[in-house]
Amino acid sequence: MRESGRTLDEFLRAWWLVNRPYAARERLTADEVAAIVAEAAVASPPPLTAEWRAAEHRPGDGYAGWEAVVLSQIADLADFADQGPLDKYAYFGIDAPRPDGCVRATGVRWYNFDPRTYLECGMAGALGGWEPEDGIRAAVPGPSIPLKGNPPREAETLAWSDLTDLAWCGQDYE
Repeated sequence: MRESGRTLDEFLRAWWLVNRPYAARERLTADEVAAIVAEAAVASPPPLTAEWRAAEHRPGDGYAGWEAVVLSQIADLADFADQGPLDKYAYFGIDAPRPDGCVRATGVRWYNFDPRTYLECGMAGALGGWEPEDGIRAAVPGPSIPLKGNPPREAETLAWSDLTDLAWCGQDYE
C-alpha cells in the first residue's frame, strides 16, 4: 500500500467492498482476514457516495456493526478532506470536523491516517500489543519507556465484533 500510494480512504472503501461477501458469516479465519486485507490493498475502491456521508451510522452487532464503523470512518475522512490537507501534527490526535447533527458509530478523535498505522494500531489495540522481547521491534536510542498494553492474544478465528474493535482501534489507538 505504501508503494502504491493507497490512502486510508481508498483502503477503507475497498475493505468495505471485499468484506461484503462475508456479511452472513459469524466468524472468519485469521487467514481469511489476512487475505481480505491483502485484497483491500489492491482492489479498486468503490466511489464515495453522498449517502454514506449523510446516513446515520449507529453502532451495532455483527457485520452491520463493523460496516457502521467503517462507513463512519469513510465519512469522517471525507469531512477531513473537505477541510484541506492535514498538518504534520494530525498524528498526535485531531477531531473529525463532523457536520452538526450527524450520527456516526465512532468517536470523533483520530490518530491514524494511513493504512499502515491504521492496521498496525488496530491489531495492537484489538488483539493485544507487542512485547519488547518479541524480537520484532527495536529499541530507539536514548531514554524511552516501553508501553505495555494488553498482552497479545492468538486468534484462529475473528468475529465481526473483533473486526469492529480492529477498525475502532485503527482510528484511535495510539
